[in-house]
Amino acid sequence: MDNIKTTIQKGEIEEALNKLIIQFHNSEHEKDLIILSSQNHANQRNKRLGIVSFENYNLERNKIVFNLLQLTDLLQKGKKGEKGFGKTQNKKRKVIICESNPLGQNLFSNVEIREIEEIIFNNTSNLDLIIKMGLNINYFIDSINQHQAQIIHFTAFANILNHNRFCASSAGSPLLGLGAGEGKCTKPIMVQYNEGIYFHDQSDKPVQIGNDSFLKYFEMIDKGVECLFFNTFISENLAKNISLENIFVVGFNDIVNSYAAIEFATGFYKAIGYGKDYLTAYDIGRQTLLNGVHKDIVLKLYAYADGQKIIFT
Repeated sequence: MDNIKTTIQKGEIEEALNKLIIQFHNSEHEKDLIILSSQNHANQRNKRLGIVSFENYNLERNKIVFNLLQLTDLLQKGKKGEKGFGKTQNKKRKVIICESNPLGQNLFSNVEIREIEEIIFNNTSNLDLIIKMGLNINYFIDSINQHQAQIIHFTAFANILNHNRFCASSAGSPLLGLGAGEGKCTKPIMVQYNEGIYFHDQSDKPVQIGNDSFLKYFEMIDKGVECLFFNTFISENLAKNISLENIFVVGFNDIVNSYAAIEFATGFYKAIGYGKDYLTAYDIGRQTLLNGVHKDIVLKLYAYADGQKIIFT
């Protein structure tokens, strides 16, 4: 264990964490080690992208080093800490990133894909990555069936705010299209969304596939998909229905900062790469968010398994 402490003192935090995770693989301490590794990775990325100041980067780094040294002492003494949960899966899994951006708006998808590539290629050999861009719905289905991926990572626009605005009248009925200076609004504006996911059509123009239609298309996918990660604002009802097919579904119930979604993905994919099950990976992703600069976003995050929403207390 002294050589691990020497590695930490040299500032090689990620190397020390990787060695400890391998050494204590499938132990009660592995989950805490993966969370620290995810925090360290997210902190380095936030500094590189200018999301945090150099001072705040150092504060977070010092906190990670302190917690790592404490955990190293605990491991050295052989004391028992809190147990993690979930089973370890040693099989190799495929992740397919499916990107659709027919609206031409800034999805930050290039940044997102680059960061996920970096996580997978530099931190684990248990994940293969496939990337498909500019998808129409048929190409999406064909790509999943061709590559037999266990994990679908979907980055796209969905549930876009429609062009109609509503203002609730005093009687409670919505007044369509009421804008500034157009009558009196006695209650807050009611926000309405067109639910569904935007794909490219055959002419590369945007077409929205409604939730019911998407479910029917999804039935065309061969069995073998284990996890669907909607890195976008998506209906919980859609997620619940997909999860009934024995698929673990992760999504957001509101529009979120792209970098926050990437921060969650850091913990999520690191955990999967180290062989953890989806429930544990989801929790590690949550912990990475809670310990990072985007902690408020965790309230917009959700997951479903077997038709049931995952609740952590």
